Amino acid sequence: MNLKSFLQGFGILAVILTLIPLIAADFWWIRMFDYPHIQLTLVTLTAIAAYFIKFEIRAWRDYLFMVVLISCFIFQFSKLYPYTPFSPFEAGKPTAEVKEKSGLKIMTSNVLQKNKKSGLVIAEVKKIDPDIVIFTETDQRWLNELEKGL
Repeated sequence: MNLKSFLQGFGILAVILTLIPLIAADFWWIRMFDYPHIQLTLVTLTAIAAYFIKFEIRAWRDYLFMVVLISCFIFQFSKLYPYTPFSPFEAGKPTAEVKEKSGLKIMTSNVLQKNKKSGLVIAEVKKIDPDIVIFTETDQRWLNELEKGL
C-alpha cells in the first residue's frame, strides 16, 4: 500500500463519517455521528492538507476527490460556525417584536456549584430585572445566596 492509497482511504473515511448522519434512521450507531463535528472537520481538513502537500493534482479523479473532500469540510464547518467567534453574538439581545410593557422577560443562568461569585449573578439579575429567573446547577449555598441577594 502506497501513501497515496492510504490518504485516499483516509479521505474516503472522512466522507463516509460525514454522510452517515444524513441517513434517516434512529439507530445509535448512526446518530452518534451527529455530534463529533469538530473531530470530523479536523479529519477532513487533515486529509485535504495532506493530499495537497504530498501530491500534485493532475487526473480528473484527483479533482473529484478534492471537490468531495472540500464539500465535506464545508458541510462540517457549517455545523460548527454558529459556535465560533466568527458568528454574530445573539444572547442578551431583546426580541424586537416584544413590547417592553407587555412582554415577558425570562433569564436563565447556569451558575455551576463550584462558582463562588454569586454577587456577579445577583448584580446581573438586578440589571436585567426579569419576570422569571431560572438557575441550573445550584446547591443549598447558591439558594441561600440568591434568597439573600434578591
